[in-house]
Amino acid sequence: MRSAGVTRGFPRGITLDAYHNLLLVSVDQDVLKVYHHNGNELCTVGGQRGTGQGQFDFPWGVAVDTAGHVFVADRDNDRIQVFHYPPHSYPQIENFIDVQ
Repeated sequence: MRSAGVTRGFPRGITLDAYHNLLLVSVDQDVLKVYHHNGNELCTVGGQRGTGQGQFDFPWGVAVDTAGHVFVADRDNDRIQVFHYPPHSYPQIENFIDVQ
């Protein structure tokens, strides 16, 4: 994880997207981070505990699908947050969808 620029925190969920970018959620920072496959940070969502769109309370896991959806298990908010990003459009994650 140090090579991806993560030197502190507690990453709970880690996955790769179709472009070999690393996505992780950290429970102590309440954040979703996306790193380019070269290690540069591309995007951060969250970072402050909360119940609003794009905020997390103990994010527990992360997954991606081939359509460009990012699924974050937001454990203590009892929800899955779904984000969408078009191919090659980092650093923006757009079109928040809350599925409860």
